[in-house]
Amino acid sequence: MLNAFVVLAGVLVIVASGLFGIFLPLGRGVVDRNGNRVPAARTHLVRGLVAGAIGGLIVIIGLAGPFVEVPAGNVGVVTNFGRSRR
Repeated sequence: MLNAFVVLAGVLVIVASGLFGIFLPLGRGVVDRNGNRVPAARTHLVRGLVAGAIGGLIVIIGLAGPFVEVPAGNVGVVTNFGRSRR
């Protein structure tokens, strides 16, 4: 259950970084003294891409959490939603 929340948090970070870090600054732009529209600063775009990469890492960590390596000579018990499977 915790892994689902981690994946959801990662997806929310990706969406928020894409919206606030990339799409809104690109659409907004800046108006200079002459009234010309100038593209948004690259720092917003870089921050959005870095935050998206961090969100992707969070998603990967959340998806990889349920997989566990069982060492040789040991027995692993498979559980599905708290119930053991035989």
